[in-house]
Amino acid sequence: EGMDSESSSSEDDDVVVAVLLMREANRPSRCRFNFERCQTDPVWRKKFRFDKDEIMLLVQLFGLPEPFPTTQRYNVAALEALCIFLRRMAYPVRLGDLEDLFGRDTTAISSISNAVPDFIYDKFNYLLEFDHSRLNADTLSAYAEAVHAKGAPLQTCVGFIDGTVRGTCRPTRNQRYMYSGHKVRDFLDRKHALKYQSVIAPDGIIIHLSGPYAGTRHDAFILHESKLLE
Repeated sequence: EGMDSESSSSEDDDVVVAVLLMREANRPSRCRFNFERCQTDPVWRKKFRFDKDEIMLLVQLFGLPEPFPTTQRYNVAALEALCIFLRRMAYPVRLGDLEDLFGRDTTAISSISNAVPDFIYDKFNYLLEFDHSRLNADTLSAYAEAVHAKGAPLQTCVGFIDGTVRGTCRPTRNQRYMYSGHKVRDFLDRKHALKYQSVIAPDGIIIHLSGPYAGTRHDAFILHESKLLE
């Protein structure tokens, strides 16, 4: 009986090995992106919306560590990490669509593409609240003059408040807090959503951003909570 058990276990192991070998043989070869391409190669801007020299400069300006680590213990070159994130942002794609491009599985791509914006946000999120170094007296004065020069009666307007509603899937729990009955023309655009409020400067730069807020919240409430008027 013991011999039969050992024989059966050995056969099971052989089957597992055979299946793994078949999967490896049937797996399509991946043509991994060549990060040694020259800076002027147009494929960089086509895939990532930036040239290679611009991406390398962003790596330095963002201060991405080398190698770039993720919470799932992936370690990847900073250039590749930023390219994975930029590719995800350049055009709506599924994680599986990027496997061949980067030669990594979806788990790694997901981990890296999420870790990069988390790193950037943790390091620079204070700029979304108020960039004191940029919004100095001279800059604010130039903004006000630009707005007034376009015919606005106000002489102290330096930005424009804007709100946006970003639709979401119906939450499993507490969905009523995300439900927005936003009126559009003669009908209600009923959906679950998150709301954000921003201030746009005359040069198109967002100089203040607050949110997200629950879809049920009114614009007046969001303005008060943002403390923008204080």
